[in-house]
Amino acid sequence: MRIPNFSTFALAATLLLGACSKNNDEDAQPDMVVPADPGPQAPSASDRVYTSDQSSNTVSVHDPNTNQPAGRDSPG
Repeated sequence: MRIPNFSTFALAATLLLGACSKNNDEDAQPDMVVPADPGPQAPSASDRVYTSDQSSNTVSVHDPNTNQPAGRDSPG
């Protein structure tokens, strides 16, 4: 286990003091505006889902539009 040194504590204290000293007025504008989450997107025709099978050492490729296997590969 790594033992924290003085510079680690100094950095943590600086970050903590900086976060605590911010002016949190109700009228203050946000630093960053995050857009609304668009929700789940439909898969495009070029999307593929890759799954690996450790026991058979293969990678399967699936087409998410049809939920059908598109191929299988044995790497190496």
